[in-house]
Amino acid sequence: MFSYLGLDSSAIRVYQALIKLGGKATATDISKASGLSMSMVYKALGELHRHGLILVTATRPKIYMLADPAKLTRLVEEKSRILVDKTRKLTEIIQLVSSTRRPETLCTTLDTSSDVVEMMKYLIEITEDELLLFTDYNVFRQLVPYIESKCDNVFIHMIVSGDPKKILGLCRDCVEKSFIDVRGHVTRTIMVSDGFRVMVAPMKELDINPLEKAVYVENNDIAHITSSFIYQRIVPTAIYSRYSIVENRVYRFRTILAAMEFTKQALRRGYELEARIEGVDVETRTPVEVKGVVYGIVEKPAKSIYHILVFSGERGLVSIGGFRAFAENVSASKIELKPIIAPTK
Repeated sequence: MFSYLGLDSSAIRVYQALIKLGGKATATDISKASGLSMSMVYKALGELHRHGLILVTATRPKIYMLADPAKLTRLVEEKSRILVDKTRKLTEIIQLVSSTRRPETLCTTLDTSSDVVEMMKYLIEITEDELLLFTDYNVFRQLVPYIESKCDNVFIHMIVSGDPKKILGLCRDCVEKSFIDVRGHVTRTIMVSDGFRVMVAPMKELDINPLEKAVYVENNDIAHITSSFIYQRIVPTAIYSRYSIVENRVYRFRTILAAMEFTKQALRRGYELEARIEGVDVETRTPVEVKGVVYGIVEKPAKSIYHILVFSGERGLVSIGGFRAFAENVSASKIELKPIIAPTK
């Protein structure tokens, strides 16, 4: 505790010697009790006095006494406040420097299959809103506990290769809360987290991909391209699909393609979707928030047109595009959708 207050080892030994000597003593007595030289004792006493931890009489020889113990408490509280303030400032700096939404791209490689799986577990743990996963059954099996811990709060769309019965039987809880597509085979593992974290890894056991290293990237453009590949090329070739939508749950999306896939399935099941969108007005480039009800979607892959139509009482019919949208009304950074009407049975 004393070192936390900024006291050096000599001052700590002198203070402890004073306690052993009953709270008051001469410098000579303190030197004998602490085992320190007189010069070191005087230096330490000066430090303790500056901190207000001891009192000194004007007698000869001088008597050194412990100050009111409450002073020690006040000193700890003061040091704690200073430490908290410094920590808060350091945290702000770290967040600014390490922000994954900064313009620069972060890119790294992973050398082994175990590294790939560990990175996937980490990405699942830190995902806040939306997770897209494309992999095979063997990798998926290792991720199930992590997926199940997040499926109550995170929109998860999994495309897994293998036997549908084995896949659905392995993850019963998340089947009821997630989107699952089953595909015949897989040539790589792809994960997109919160619309800006992307991991792509070759499936080495198939021995058909020339790449030797998996790649992990933090970049919005890469995420958009990768999720576009998933939804245009992989999802349509699924041999089995199981989509579960929970009424009155708020689903949050960072990519327009995942939001559109959810919207498509929700509208097919007869749900009405309340919407709240955060983003930028494409015309004025100013921040905007849109609230309303989803009217429909516009999907034209050949022309790279993807947007959700939201009817807002304030603005009428608003087209919501994804990251860096330029033809729509709003370029969305976050899309919240809430299914509020259960399908008729």
